[in-house]
Amino acid sequence: MGPAPTEEVKIVIWDLDDTFWRGTLAEDGQVEPVARNIERVRQLAARGIVSSACSKNDEHAALAALSEMGVRDHFVFVAIGWSPKGAAVVSLLQRAGLRPANALFVDDHPSNRAEVASAAAGVRVLSPEDFSATDVSVWGAPDPQRTRLQQYRQLEARSAARDAGYGGDNVAFLRDSRIVAVAQPFDTRAVDEAADRVASLLNRSNQLNLTQSRMTAGAAQLAWAARGFD
Repeated sequence: MGPAPTEEVKIVIWDLDDTFWRGTLAEDGQVEPVARNIERVRQLAARGIVSSACSKNDEHAALAALSEMGVRDHFVFVAIGWSPKGAAVVSLLQRAGLRPANALFVDDHPSNRAEVASAAAGVRVLSPEDFSATDVSVWGAPDPQRTRLQQYRQLEARSAARDAGYGGDNVAFLRDSRIVAVAQPFDTRAVDEAADRVASLLNRSNQLNLTQSRMTAGAAQLAWAARGFD
């Protein structure tokens, strides 16, 4: 069984040839689906964990194969091409706005796993066999509507539009996006229900905190009660 994650896994990055599917697409022209991997991608999405792909392949052919397997829309920020995998994973995580500590890379070649682990310090790496033996049913949190996957797909679309139309000018892109933030009074009676969200926002805000201290929902509730807010 693979190791339990020390930090929350938010994205699983799959190699494709002889990892996600059987066979080598560029050599064989066709590949064999692996039912347990297809089911696992769907299982992860239902727990709020998205999937991506980092594979040395023709992108059009690889995405077509994923479409035939019915899971193309479950993969975001794919890095499919002929670049070194270490650099490709680093770029992929930057585009997704994720830290290496929140990523798991699955590849059948030990050399690829070592390259990615070296390039993206903190990322976890597993062989397909070890990942298959890992219980992911307790990872993430229930997300039956695939809300997190939809959010990442929207982020991916915005990123592509920005790169295509704004030449990397983030300020111009944000100005034209016309994003409006609305502040509303917080209902202190709903603190129990909001504790998970409060803890999530606090943890995101201190990602650069060198102590790496993180708050749980229970700790948020206790902190709120200790300050006597009512």
